[in-house]
Amino acid sequence: MTTTEKLKSTIFPSLPTVLCCLFLVIDFYEGWLIPGLSAHLTFIGIFYWALFRPDLLSPIAIFLAATTIDLISFRTVGATGFLSLALFAIIILQRHFFIKQTFLSNWGLFTIMLLCHNLIILLAKSLGQNSFTGFEDMLTTTFANCLYTTALFPLMFSSLYKTQTFFIESEK
Repeated sequence: MTTTEKLKSTIFPSLPTVLCCLFLVIDFYEGWLIPGLSAHLTFIGIFYWALFRPDLLSPIAIFLAATTIDLISFRTVGATGFLSLALFAIIILQRHFFIKQTFLSNWGLFTIMLLCHNLIILLAKSLGQNSFTGFEDMLTTTFANCLYTTALFPLMFSSLYKTQTFFIESEK
């Protein structure tokens, strides 16, 4: 086994966790592509890796990454972690259904899950502040972020697929 093959076989098992952490850092920089909006790339990563290689992404890594998002963005601590774990569990439990679907169906299912996730976070944030003042602005921002993430989904999905294919082909 060459040095490159050894390196790839070492990197691939930890790749999902590393990418989710990278996405977490990018998520934190709001407006990195479009000012005022932040894409939920971590959510896309969790969706992809839970669907295609759930053995490589641990629930502990998901919870820690999502809880870090909560701490950094001053949200209700643990809410994103539990919702991300719920996403992971739904995909794992219904994996046989999701895998059989076309890309467009998975894109639609991802969008519905993302909307539910963001609405729950929005309600938790509003209840945590004991106020619904500015709720319309938060709702508008939430839907704009959902649209932004949904628009980036095909690009991220294909990038993750190509990354996974690269590592799998190198193992052969």
